[in-house]
Amino acid sequence: MEKQNKKLLSVTVLLICLAGMAGIAVADGEKASAPQEEKETAEYEQAQPELTLWYTDDSMTGYLYDCAKKYYEESGIAVDVVLKDSLGFVESIYQTSMDDAGYPDIYMIQNDSLGKAYLYGLAAENEDADVFRADDAGNAVTASSCGGKMYAYPLTFHTPVFVYRSDVFATAPASVEQIFAMAQNDELGLIAGNLIEWNVADEFYDFPFVGESFSFDENDMGKLSVTTDEARYAEELAFFGGLTETIDLDTETMTRKQVLDDFNSGATLSAIIDSWDLGAVNGDTCQVAALPAMNDTLSMRGGSYTELLVVNAFTEKEKKAADFASYVTTEAMGDFEAQTGHVPVKGSVITDETSRIIYNAYENSVSIPNTMDVEDFLRELKNRMTAVWNGAPV
Repeated sequence: MEKQNKKLLSVTVLLICLAGMAGIAVADGEKASAPQEEKETAEYEQAQPELTLWYTDDSMTGYLYDCAKKYYEESGIAVDVVLKDSLGFVESIYQTSMDDAGYPDIYMIQNDSLGKAYLYGLAAENEDADVFRADDAGNAVTASSCGGKMYAYPLTFHTPVFVYRSDVFATAPASVEQIFAMAQNDELGLIAGNLIEWNVADEFYDFPFVGESFSFDENDMGKLSVTTDEARYAEELAFFGGLTETIDLDTETMTRKQVLDDFNSGATLSAIIDSWDLGAVNGDTCQVAALPAMNDTLSMRGGSYTELLVVNAFTEKEKKAADFASYVTTEAMGDFEAQTGHVPVKGSVITDETSRIIYNAYENSVSIPNTMDVEDFLRELKNRMTAVWNGAPV
């Protein structure tokens, strides 16, 4: 028995020693990797840039910089990633390209600016279009196209989503009408504020109430037109205007931030928000869902905008620029959501259930096209919905 105990003790000591050695090896490996990473970063930052990328949204900085660094390690081609002011962004690209004075080889824009960039001659065709059509959301391909051809590399998107208080609702309400019925039946407890809120001052958040009434059609020349189901539109506007009897939202003072603040503080029990704003809501009591219906017969359908990379047709390094744009929007996308907090357009890299809900909302949305073609329509829609909300007849 004593010999057996000694053997057990010896084995235990050996295992502890081996575990300790393994721990030291892991720690040494971690220490070794840090200087290596610093070395690779220094090499990238000291390299002479062969390409330049311009963008305007700071939430993309970490991801784009990391892509540029990894791309340099793999290809030896350095890309200078430059954050720019959004004001006059496309015009600035055009002017520097015409002057041949420090223009970008690649740039990032929202799809409603793609038509302008295309008309300015700033968009080179995406020669890898079939790759994107196979794996990206259909709306991403639509948003990247002009005249039936892809001129961009889609990355991520904005679309309205529905958030609700999980400490009040057991499951996602099926409709706005159901929320009101639950309140009338005292199923929601004491209500201090609104049952539902959205930024009524911005047509992006009003659009879901009438989104099923419109379709955007492109002719052979790439010109867009709007088709309206007038009967449905009238029904939707009537429902929208009727909400003012229950919901108090001011078209003059309401803001995107106010909606988020009200939801987080409990001043509203549910809200329609931009998918990019989900990081700003209280995760402990927030659940995300697809947009609810309005009632049993009227459904909601949000609009969407897509963030795109575009290769500048003026660049003398179009092939290299296209390769990097493709790398950022395909090979590197596995890290995209973790680094930016935004859901990618590439369905194959989405594993989280909430992200899948948001992605599906984007797939089911109406891609808001180039505003140069439909800007009059959007302006009139905004004015009419604001008027209806403030009491004008439908």
